[in-house]
Amino acid sequence: MPLPRPGFPATVKIPREEWASPGAYLGMVLLSELLEIHPAAHPKPVVQSTGFLLDDPYLEQCWGGVIGPSAVAFLRHCMWHWQDEVPARVRIPDFAGELGLGRGVGPNSPLWHTIGRLLHFRLVAAGEDRYELRVFTRVPALSQAQLYRLPGWVQERHQRLVGRHRLALEAAGGEPEPPAQNRGTASLSLLTGQQKPKARRLGR
Repeated sequence: MPLPRPGFPATVKIPREEWASPGAYLGMVLLSELLEIHPAAHPKPVVQSTGFLLDDPYLEQCWGGVIGPSAVAFLRHCMWHWQDEVPARVRIPDFAGELGLGRGVGPNSPLWHTIGRLLHFRLVAAGEDRYELRVFTRVPALSQAQLYRLPGWVQERHQRLVGRHRLALEAAGGEPEPPAQNRGTASLSLLTGQQKPKARRLGR
């Protein structure tokens, strides 16, 4: 297993079946002014053991093109709030203002569009109560389909950062390369160097 990051908060495991639909969760959480943000272990063991921490450059340089800068900022600010308290308790209007998204908290506000994207890509999950949000402390490598939609330089940066991350995991005694029958997902095979994304053709 990778070495734990000093000072990084403990996580709570979430069964995959507990993931709630974005629409249902956002409809409930809008009724509260307080948001309780919990650090959580990713439901997929391979992501939890080999994924990228929220302060890794991979989040903004690769995932940023998929989820957008406000979602990247949301995840980073959660990590910073955990340095003060776990779980982090924030007033929703204040947190929106902190992210530069104004202070609106309605169903069409930038903050809720941001949380909706994070729920859609399963980088966060609904908590047990309507005012709780569980943020996964690691993110996976992008899938081949996600990489295909990004510019070539992002694909190259992905390969460089994944390679560096893999070497760091091996140096820290990270999990061994998974067996061949478990390499079905593009994200996992990209992370272990088994597959390269197809270059996007111009004009297509």
